[in-house]
Amino acid sequence: MAKNYTKIIDFGKGINEQVRSPLNPANPLTYCMFPTLNSQFIHGSSSSGLLYDTNNAACTNFMADRCEKGWDGFCDAYQMINVDNYWPNTAAIDTQAFELAQYFIQNKPSVGDNLVRNAAYRRFIRLPNECPSVQPFDPTVASSPNITLYENNVTSSSILHPIEDPDNDPWVRRMTENPKVCFDVIARIYLGVLRNDPATIHLKGTGFYDFLQRNSDLIRRFLDMAVPRLASFQEGRFTPRCACNRVC
Repeated sequence: MAKNYTKIIDFGKGINEQVRSPLNPANPLTYCMFPTLNSQFIHGSSSSGLLYDTNNAACTNFMADRCEKGWDGFCDAYQMINVDNYWPNTAAIDTQAFELAQYFIQNKPSVGDNLVRNAAYRRFIRLPNECPSVQPFDPTVASSPNITLYENNVTSSSILHPIEDPDNDPWVRRMTENPKVCFDVIARIYLGVLRNDPATIHLKGTGFYDFLQRNSDLIRRFLDMAVPRLASFQEGRFTPRCACNRVC
């Protein structure tokens, strides 16, 4: 009987089927694609002030989730528009790996470039023992969609999601076009190649495999530093935070 009832967290979306339209004010794109003043004009003072910024954590996580599922013109526009490079990566999963890679490669990525890395991480890396939380993008709007938030630090091993057709994969292409900001993701995939991970079986003989080999010396130097320090790069390290009965 209970299964016939709509969860409160999903109720708003049920009464606003147009929430996915980019013209609908309830769509997070109307918060995240416009500068601060434009966002305030659209949403007024009743919206959470924390959302008046394209780099707020709600926007960056929403865009990372959205662009992991399908990279489109909004993802391209967000990357091109957000050129500031003095903000932290507020949607990074495995912050330690990201920051260590940026320190190693001596890179200061922009907010837009961070989107490429965050989407690629969500696309190709899984954390089965980490427990993300789910919350409405804008808690003041009933029809606001949910976003998924992870803890900053990862305490357990990661696994790779298979890349079936790397030479025609839009996320692989963007990683190779933006290798510095994606360096930790690239290194984790290369580590899978070294370990003969079944998820990397389709890489050999591809342009992406050649890319990894051309940069293997640099990646190996990073791995020498990263594997002892990063739980996500270590094999068989599982320290679950909880029962993972929400999203995992």
